Amino acid sequence: MRWWLLAAACLAAALLAPSGAGQLENPDTPTPTTLYFHIFDTYNPFPVNTQAMDVGFFEVSGSNFPTIASQGYDFNTIRGFSTSGPVEYGFLENGRPRYHPERGIAADVRIDPAVQPVAYLYLDVRDFFGSDAEGLGLPQALPSFTVRVTMRTGNEIGPDEQLDAGTLIMGGQRTAHVMDGHMAPTNDAAGGQTGPDGNPILVPDEHGVVEFAVPLAVSQPLIPKSDSFNLRIDWYQNPTGDPSQDDQFAEGWMRLVLDGSHLPRLEMSILNPVYIDFIHPQVAAGTLLVHAGVNSPWGTYDVDVANVSLAIDGPATPQELGVVVSQNAHVHGLHDKSAEVTWLWKFRDEEAPSGDYTLRLDVPNRAGTSTASGQAGFAIEGKKAYGLDEAGQVIEPVEGDTGKASPAPGLLMPILVAAMAAALRRR
Repeated sequence: MRWWLLAAACLAAALLAPSGAGQLENPDTPTPTTLYFHIFDTYNPFPVNTQAMDVGFFEVSGSNFPTIASQGYDFNTIRGFSTSGPVEYGFLENGRPRYHPERGIAADVRIDPAVQPVAYLYLDVRDFFGSDAEGLGLPQALPSFTVRVTMRTGNEIGPDEQLDAGTLIMGGQRTAHVMDGHMAPTNDAAGGQTGPDGNPILVPDEHGVVEFAVPLAVSQPLIPKSDSFNLRIDWYQNPTGDPSQDDQFAEGWMRLVLDGSHLPRLEMSILNPVYIDFIHPQVAAGTLLVHAGVNSPWGTYDVDVANVSLAIDGPATPQELGVVVSQNAHVHGLHDKSAEVTWLWKFRDEEAPSGDYTLRLDVPNRAGTSTASGQAGFAIEGKKAYGLDEAGQVIEPVEGDTGKASPAPGLLMPILVAAMAAALRRR
Protein backbone atom coordinates (compact mmCIF):
# COMPACT_ATOMS: atom_id res chain seq x y z
CA MET A 1 0.00 0.00 0.00
CA ARG A 2 2.95 2.36 0.50
CA TRP A 3 3.47 2.92 -3.20
CA TRP A 4 -0.18 3.92 -3.55
CA LEU A 5 0.32 6.50 -0.83
CA LEU A 6 3.44 7.81 -2.59
CA ALA A 7 1.63 8.03 -5.94
CA ALA A 8 -1.28 9.82 -4.35
CA ALA A 9 1.06 12.29 -2.68
CA CYS A 10 2.82 13.01 -5.98
CA LEU A 11 -0.49 13.48 -7.76
CA ALA A 12 -1.69 15.84 -5.07
CA ALA A 13 1.51 17.86 -5.29
CA ALA A 14 1.12 18.14 -9.06
CA LEU A 15 -2.49 19.26 -8.74
CA LEU A 16 -1.67 21.81 -6.09
CA ALA A 17 1.35 23.26 -7.90
CA PRO A 18 0.79 26.69 -9.44
CA SER A 19 -0.01 26.84 -13.13
CA GLY A 20 3.44 28.25 -13.83
CA ALA A 21 5.11 24.84 -13.41
CA GLY A 22 7.82 24.92 -16.01
CA GLN A 23 9.37 23.28 -19.00
CA LEU A 24 12.16 23.82 -21.52
CA GLU A 25 11.66 23.97 -25.27
CA ASN A 26 15.20 23.74 -26.62
CA PRO A 27 15.06 23.57 -30.43
CA ASP A 28 15.92 20.27 -32.12
CA THR A 29 14.89 21.00 -35.70
CA PRO A 30 17.22 21.58 -38.69
CA THR A 31 18.70 25.08 -38.50
CA PRO A 32 20.89 26.70 -41.19
CA THR A 33 24.28 27.50 -39.67
CA THR A 34 27.33 29.28 -41.05
CA LEU A 35 30.89 28.90 -39.77
CA TYR A 36 33.13 31.75 -40.91
CA PHE A 37 36.85 31.39 -41.69
CA HIS A 38 38.75 34.32 -40.17
CA ILE A 39 41.81 33.93 -42.41
CA PHE A 40 44.34 36.56 -41.34
CA ASP A 41 47.38 34.97 -42.97
CA THR A 42 48.65 31.64 -44.26
CA TYR A 43 51.27 31.15 -41.59
CA ASN A 44 49.06 30.55 -38.57
CA PRO A 45 45.89 28.53 -37.95
CA PHE A 46 42.82 30.73 -38.32
CA PRO A 47 39.82 30.79 -35.95
CA VAL A 48 36.50 29.36 -37.10
CA ASN A 49 33.20 30.35 -35.47
CA THR A 50 29.67 31.56 -36.23
CA GLN A 51 30.65 35.23 -36.00
CA ALA A 52 30.82 37.00 -39.37
CA MET A 53 34.14 38.70 -39.92
CA ASP A 54 34.61 42.46 -39.93
CA VAL A 55 35.45 43.01 -43.60
CA GLY A 56 36.74 46.50 -42.81
CA PHE A 57 39.76 44.94 -41.13
CA PHE A 58 40.68 43.09 -44.31
CA GLU A 59 40.37 46.24 -46.38
CA VAL A 60 43.25 47.62 -44.31
CA SER A 61 45.56 44.68 -43.70
CA GLY A 62 44.03 42.27 -46.15
CA SER A 63 43.93 38.54 -46.64
CA ASN A 64 44.42 38.80 -50.41
CA PHE A 65 47.72 37.03 -49.96
CA PRO A 66 49.63 35.27 -52.77
CA THR A 67 50.36 31.58 -52.58
CA ILE A 68 53.81 30.30 -53.51
CA ALA A 69 54.47 27.66 -56.15
CA SER A 70 55.32 24.47 -54.32
CA GLN A 71 58.30 23.35 -56.40
CA GLY A 72 60.19 21.93 -53.47
CA TYR A 73 58.25 24.16 -51.03
CA ASP A 74 54.90 22.99 -49.72
CA PHE A 75 52.73 26.05 -49.19
CA ASN A 76 49.30 24.90 -50.27
CA THR A 77 47.69 24.02 -46.93
CA ILE A 78 46.03 26.27 -44.37
CA ARG A 79 44.37 25.15 -41.16
CA GLY A 80 41.50 26.43 -39.04
CA PHE A 81 40.56 25.69 -35.47
CA SER A 82 37.32 25.91 -33.53
CA THR A 83 37.11 28.64 -30.91
CA SER A 84 34.22 28.98 -28.48
CA GLY A 85 34.98 32.67 -28.02
CA PRO A 86 34.59 35.72 -30.26
CA VAL A 87 37.16 37.27 -32.59
CA GLU A 88 37.66 40.81 -31.28
CA TYR A 89 38.14 42.99 -34.34
CA GLY A 90 38.09 46.09 -32.15
CA PHE A 91 41.11 44.91 -30.13
CA LEU A 92 44.33 44.27 -32.06
CA GLU A 93 47.33 42.27 -30.89
CA ASN A 94 50.40 42.16 -33.14
CA GLY A 95 48.31 43.67 -35.92
CA ARG A 96 45.62 41.00 -35.79
CA PRO A 97 42.30 40.82 -33.96
CA ARG A 98 42.47 39.22 -30.54
CA TYR A 99 40.86 35.84 -30.02
CA HIS A 100 41.00 33.43 -27.11
CA PRO A 101 43.75 30.80 -27.38
CA GLU A 102 41.55 28.21 -25.71
CA ARG A 103 39.99 25.94 -28.29
CA GLY A 104 36.85 23.87 -28.32
CA ILE A 105 33.07 24.08 -28.27
CA ALA A 106 30.53 24.20 -25.45
CA ALA A 107 28.53 21.05 -26.21
CA ASP A 108 28.15 18.30 -28.80
CA VAL A 109 27.01 19.72 -32.14
CA ARG A 110 24.45 17.52 -33.89
CA ILE A 111 24.76 17.84 -37.66
CA ASP A 112 21.68 17.45 -39.82
CA PRO A 113 22.73 14.69 -42.27
CA ALA A 114 19.86 15.51 -44.63
CA VAL A 115 21.52 18.79 -45.67
CA GLN A 116 24.86 18.60 -47.44
CA PRO A 117 27.44 21.04 -46.06
CA VAL A 118 29.19 23.29 -48.57
CA ALA A 119 32.47 25.17 -48.05
CA TYR A 120 33.11 28.39 -49.99
CA LEU A 121 36.57 29.68 -50.93
CA TYR A 122 37.31 32.61 -53.25
CA LEU A 123 40.23 33.01 -55.68
CA ASP A 124 41.67 35.92 -57.59
CA VAL A 125 43.72 34.53 -60.49
CA ARG A 126 46.75 36.42 -61.83
CA ASP A 127 49.00 35.97 -64.86
CA PHE A 128 52.66 35.05 -64.55
CA PHE A 129 53.64 38.73 -64.42
CA GLY A 130 51.60 38.94 -61.21
CA SER A 131 49.03 41.20 -62.84
CA ASP A 132 45.27 40.95 -62.60
CA ALA A 133 44.39 44.32 -64.11
CA GLU A 134 42.11 44.25 -67.12
CA GLY A 135 43.86 45.41 -70.25
CA LEU A 136 47.33 45.18 -68.70
CA GLY A 137 47.83 41.52 -67.96
CA LEU A 138 47.59 38.37 -70.01
CA PRO A 139 44.64 35.99 -69.98
CA GLN A 140 44.76 33.86 -66.88
CA ALA A 141 44.05 30.17 -66.49
CA LEU A 142 44.43 27.47 -63.90
CA PRO A 143 43.68 24.14 -65.56
CA SER A 144 42.61 21.24 -63.33
CA PHE A 145 42.73 23.23 -60.11
CA THR A 146 41.51 21.36 -57.01
CA VAL A 147 40.36 22.69 -53.64
CA ARG A 148 39.86 20.17 -50.84
CA VAL A 149 38.26 20.84 -47.43
CA THR A 150 38.37 18.40 -44.51
CA MET A 151 36.93 18.61 -40.99
CA ARG A 152 38.17 16.14 -38.37
CA THR A 153 37.88 15.72 -34.63
CA GLY A 154 40.74 17.05 -32.56
CA ASN A 155 41.55 20.66 -31.85
CA GLU A 156 44.68 20.68 -29.73
CA ILE A 157 47.75 22.64 -30.71
CA GLY A 158 50.26 20.11 -31.96
CA PRO A 159 51.82 18.36 -34.96
CA ASP A 160 49.83 18.29 -38.19
CA GLU A 161 50.01 14.51 -38.17
CA GLN A 162 48.07 14.46 -34.92
CA LEU A 163 45.31 16.66 -36.33
CA ASP A 164 45.15 14.57 -39.51
CA ALA A 165 44.66 11.43 -37.44
CA GLY A 166 41.33 12.61 -36.02
CA THR A 167 38.03 10.98 -36.95
CA LEU A 168 36.66 12.33 -40.21
CA ILE A 169 33.53 14.44 -39.66
CA MET A 170 33.06 15.71 -43.20
CA GLY A 171 35.15 16.28 -46.28
CA GLY A 172 35.14 16.83 -50.01
CA GLN A 173 36.92 18.41 -52.94
CA ARG A 174 36.19 20.10 -56.24
CA THR A 175 38.29 20.21 -59.39
CA ALA A 176 37.66 22.85 -62.03
CA HIS A 177 39.38 24.77 -64.81
CA VAL A 178 39.67 28.41 -63.77
CA MET A 179 39.78 31.00 -66.53
CA ASP A 180 39.78 34.80 -66.71
CA GLY A 181 39.99 36.23 -70.22
CA HIS A 182 39.85 39.84 -68.94
CA MET A 183 36.88 40.47 -71.23
CA ALA A 184 33.22 39.84 -70.49
CA PRO A 185 32.45 38.16 -73.86
CA THR A 186 35.34 35.77 -73.37
CA ASN A 187 34.30 34.89 -69.84
CA ASP A 188 30.64 34.62 -70.78
CA ALA A 189 31.48 32.16 -73.55
CA ALA A 190 33.55 29.96 -71.20
CA GLY A 191 31.35 30.16 -68.10
CA GLY A 192 29.11 27.17 -67.57
CA GLN A 193 31.10 25.02 -69.99
CA THR A 194 33.09 21.89 -69.19
CA GLY A 195 36.55 20.84 -70.19
CA PRO A 196 37.44 17.67 -72.11
CA ASP A 197 37.81 15.83 -68.82
CA GLY A 198 34.25 16.74 -67.76
CA ASN A 199 35.31 19.21 -65.07
CA PRO A 200 33.55 22.60 -65.10
CA ILE A 201 35.10 25.85 -66.29
CA LEU A 202 34.83 28.59 -63.66
CA VAL A 203 35.05 32.27 -64.59
CA PRO A 204 35.25 35.32 -62.30
CA ASP A 205 32.32 37.44 -61.23
CA GLU A 206 32.06 41.18 -61.76
CA HIS A 207 34.70 41.65 -59.03
CA GLY A 208 37.22 39.42 -60.81
CA VAL A 209 36.85 36.70 -58.18
CA VAL A 210 36.18 33.01 -58.73
CA GLU A 211 34.02 31.10 -56.25
CA PHE A 212 34.94 27.54 -55.34
CA ALA A 213 31.91 25.89 -53.75
CA VAL A 214 33.08 22.56 -52.33
CA PRO A 215 30.32 20.07 -51.37
CA LEU A 216 31.22 18.02 -48.31
CA ALA A 217 30.06 14.51 -47.46
CA VAL A 218 29.16 13.95 -43.81
CA SER A 219 30.93 10.91 -42.35
CA GLN A 220 30.00 11.48 -38.70
CA PRO A 221 26.90 13.60 -37.89
CA LEU A 222 28.30 14.73 -34.54
CA ILE A 223 31.03 17.16 -33.54
CA PRO A 224 31.92 16.01 -30.00
CA LYS A 225 32.54 18.56 -27.28
CA SER A 226 35.41 16.46 -25.95
CA ASP A 227 37.43 16.70 -29.18
CA SER A 228 35.84 19.61 -31.06
CA PHE A 229 37.13 19.95 -34.63
CA ASN A 230 39.90 21.23 -36.85
CA LEU A 231 39.62 22.32 -40.45
CA ARG A 232 42.14 21.70 -43.22
CA ILE A 233 42.07 23.41 -46.64
CA ASP A 234 44.36 22.23 -49.47
CA TRP A 235 44.71 23.33 -53.06
CA TYR A 236 46.79 21.87 -55.88
CA GLN A 237 46.94 21.65 -59.65
CA ASN A 238 47.21 18.44 -61.68
CA PRO A 239 46.58 18.84 -65.41
CA THR A 240 48.09 15.40 -66.12
CA GLY A 241 45.07 13.45 -64.92
CA ASP A 242 47.46 10.99 -63.25
CA PRO A 243 46.24 10.48 -59.64
CA SER A 244 49.83 10.01 -58.51
CA GLN A 245 50.42 13.70 -59.32
CA ASP A 246 47.72 14.91 -56.93
CA ASP A 247 49.03 17.11 -54.13
CA GLN A 248 52.37 17.55 -55.89
CA PHE A 249 52.15 21.08 -57.26
CA ALA A 250 50.41 24.25 -56.05
CA GLU A 251 49.88 27.07 -58.51
CA GLY A 252 51.53 30.31 -57.49
CA TRP A 253 49.46 32.75 -59.53
CA MET A 254 46.35 32.99 -57.40
CA ARG A 255 45.24 34.71 -54.23
CA LEU A 256 42.64 33.85 -51.63
CA VAL A 257 40.09 36.63 -51.27
CA LEU A 258 38.09 37.88 -48.29
CA ASP A 259 35.91 40.97 -48.72
CA GLY A 260 32.33 42.11 -48.26
CA SER A 261 31.10 40.14 -51.26
CA HIS A 262 33.24 37.04 -50.68
CA LEU A 263 33.21 35.51 -47.21
CA PRO A 264 35.10 32.20 -46.83
CA ARG A 265 32.76 29.99 -44.87
CA LEU A 266 31.11 26.63 -44.30
CA GLU A 267 27.34 26.40 -44.59
CA MET A 268 25.61 23.48 -42.91
CA SER A 269 22.53 22.59 -40.86
CA ILE A 270 22.55 21.55 -37.21
CA LEU A 271 19.86 20.29 -34.84
CA ASN A 272 20.73 22.04 -31.54
CA PRO A 273 21.65 25.67 -32.24
CA VAL A 274 20.82 27.19 -28.83
CA TYR A 275 19.62 25.93 -25.45
CA ILE A 276 18.60 26.85 -21.92
CA ASP A 277 20.39 25.08 -19.08
CA PHE A 278 18.11 26.13 -16.25
CA ILE A 279 15.62 28.71 -14.98
CA HIS A 280 15.85 29.32 -11.25
CA PRO A 281 13.32 31.80 -9.79
CA GLN A 282 13.93 32.56 -6.13
CA VAL A 283 12.42 34.95 -3.60
CA ALA A 284 14.51 37.02 -1.19
CA ALA A 285 13.45 40.05 0.86
CA GLY A 286 10.31 40.71 -1.15
CA THR A 287 12.18 40.45 -4.42
CA LEU A 288 11.93 37.84 -7.17
CA LEU A 289 15.23 36.93 -8.79
CA VAL A 290 14.96 34.86 -11.96
CA HIS A 291 18.33 33.32 -12.71
CA ALA A 292 18.84 31.54 -16.07
CA GLY A 293 21.73 29.73 -17.73
CA VAL A 294 21.73 29.94 -21.55
CA ASN A 295 24.22 28.68 -24.14
CA SER A 296 24.97 27.54 -27.67
CA PRO A 297 26.96 24.42 -28.56
CA TRP A 298 29.42 26.67 -30.41
CA GLY A 299 30.13 28.69 -27.24
CA THR A 300 28.55 31.34 -25.09
CA TYR A 301 29.47 34.11 -27.58
CA ASP A 302 26.87 32.61 -29.96
CA VAL A 303 23.97 33.49 -27.61
CA ASP A 304 22.36 36.85 -28.38
CA VAL A 305 22.13 37.94 -24.74
CA ALA A 306 21.14 41.48 -25.76
CA ASN A 307 17.84 40.08 -27.01
CA VAL A 308 17.12 37.46 -24.35
CA SER A 309 13.67 38.27 -22.97
CA LEU A 310 11.65 37.37 -19.90
CA ALA A 311 7.90 37.85 -19.70
CA ILE A 312 6.04 37.60 -16.37
CA ASP A 313 2.30 37.05 -16.68
CA GLY A 314 -0.22 36.78 -13.86
CA PRO A 315 -2.44 38.95 -11.68
CA ALA A 316 0.07 41.76 -12.26
CA THR A 317 3.01 42.51 -14.55
CA PRO A 318 6.26 44.12 -13.40
CA GLN A 319 6.42 47.89 -13.57
CA GLU A 320 10.21 47.67 -13.55
CA LEU A 321 12.38 44.64 -14.24
CA GLY A 322 16.15 44.93 -13.78
CA VAL A 323 18.59 42.61 -15.52
CA VAL A 324 22.24 41.64 -15.04
CA VAL A 325 24.17 39.61 -17.64
CA SER A 326 27.34 37.58 -17.08
CA GLN A 327 28.66 36.27 -20.41
CA ASN A 328 32.13 34.84 -19.90
CA ALA A 329 33.11 34.78 -23.57
CA HIS A 330 36.56 36.22 -22.80
CA VAL A 331 37.34 34.61 -19.43
CA HIS A 332 39.97 31.89 -19.23
CA GLY A 333 38.34 28.52 -18.59
CA LEU A 334 34.80 29.93 -18.75
CA HIS A 335 34.23 31.09 -22.34
CA ASP A 336 32.44 27.83 -23.18
CA LYS A 337 30.22 27.95 -20.09
CA SER A 338 26.62 29.11 -20.08
CA ALA A 339 25.89 32.82 -20.05
CA GLU A 340 24.03 33.75 -16.87
CA VAL A 341 21.18 36.23 -16.98
CA THR A 342 19.36 37.38 -13.84
CA TRP A 343 16.21 39.51 -13.64
CA LEU A 344 15.03 41.29 -10.51
CA TRP A 345 11.43 42.18 -9.73
CA LYS A 346 10.69 44.01 -6.46
CA PHE A 347 7.17 42.64 -6.34
CA ARG A 348 6.49 43.64 -2.70
CA ASP A 349 7.37 47.26 -3.42
CA GLU A 350 4.96 47.16 -6.35
CA GLU A 351 2.30 45.50 -4.17
CA ALA A 352 1.80 42.62 -6.59
CA PRO A 353 -1.38 40.69 -5.67
CA SER A 354 -1.53 37.04 -4.65
CA GLY A 355 -1.84 34.45 -7.38
CA ASP A 356 0.07 32.28 -9.80
CA TYR A 357 2.51 33.85 -12.25
CA THR A 358 4.08 32.35 -15.37
CA LEU A 359 7.66 33.16 -16.35
CA ARG A 360 8.43 32.86 -20.08
CA LEU A 361 12.06 32.99 -21.25
CA ASP A 362 13.09 33.32 -24.93
CA VAL A 363 16.75 32.99 -25.98
CA PRO A 364 17.88 33.60 -29.60
CA ASN A 365 21.19 32.58 -31.10
CA ARG A 366 23.60 35.09 -32.63
CA ALA A 367 22.35 34.57 -36.18
CA GLY A 368 18.70 34.93 -35.15
CA THR A 369 17.85 31.65 -36.86
CA SER A 370 16.59 29.83 -33.78
CA THR A 371 15.15 30.50 -30.33
CA ALA A 372 15.13 28.39 -27.18
CA SER A 373 12.21 28.91 -24.85
CA GLY A 374 11.52 27.97 -21.28
CA GLN A 375 8.78 28.33 -18.72
CA ALA A 376 8.94 28.51 -14.97
CA GLY A 377 6.58 29.70 -12.25
CA PHE A 378 6.15 32.09 -9.35
CA ALA A 379 3.45 32.15 -6.69
CA ILE A 380 2.37 34.75 -4.15
CA GLU A 381 0.24 33.47 -1.30
CA GLY A 382 -0.33 36.42 1.00
CA LYS A 383 2.89 36.95 2.92
CA LYS A 384 4.42 33.86 1.38
CA ALA A 385 6.01 33.71 -2.07
CA TYR A 386 8.12 31.12 -3.87
CA GLY A 387 9.34 30.16 -7.32
CA LEU A 388 9.16 26.99 -9.40
CA ASP A 389 12.06 26.04 -11.65
CA GLU A 390 11.92 24.73 -15.23
CA ALA A 391 11.05 21.26 -13.90
CA GLY A 392 8.19 22.57 -11.75
CA GLN A 393 10.11 22.05 -8.50
CA VAL A 394 9.37 24.50 -5.68
CA ILE A 395 12.29 26.73 -4.74
CA GLU A 396 12.03 27.78 -1.14
CA PRO A 397 12.41 31.51 -0.46
CA VAL A 398 15.59 32.83 1.09
CA GLU A 399 15.30 33.87 4.72
CA GLY A 400 18.30 35.84 5.85
CA ASP A 401 21.36 33.87 4.77
CA THR A 402 19.61 30.50 4.68
CA GLY A 403 17.65 28.71 2.03
CA LYS A 404 18.38 26.90 -1.22
CA ALA A 405 21.35 28.32 -3.09
CA SER A 406 21.24 29.41 -6.71
CA PRO A 407 23.02 27.17 -9.20
CA ALA A 408 25.24 30.08 -10.16
CA PRO A 409 28.68 29.53 -8.60
CA GLY A 410 29.63 32.19 -6.10
CA LEU A 411 26.33 34.09 -6.27
CA LEU A 412 25.25 35.15 -2.82
CA MET A 413 21.58 36.07 -2.95
CA PRO A 414 21.59 39.00 -0.51
CA ILE A 415 24.59 40.58 -2.26
CA LEU A 416 22.95 40.11 -5.65
CA VAL A 417 19.72 41.69 -4.41
CA ALA A 418 21.62 44.72 -3.16
CA ALA A 419 23.72 45.03 -6.32
CA MET A 420 20.74 44.77 -8.63
CA ALA A 421 18.72 47.18 -6.52
CA ALA A 422 21.58 49.66 -6.87
CA ALA A 423 21.63 49.08 -10.62
CA LEU A 424 17.91 49.81 -10.75
CA ARG A 425 18.38 53.05 -8.86
CA ARG A 426 21.01 54.17 -11.41
CA ARG A 427 18.65 53.64 -14.37
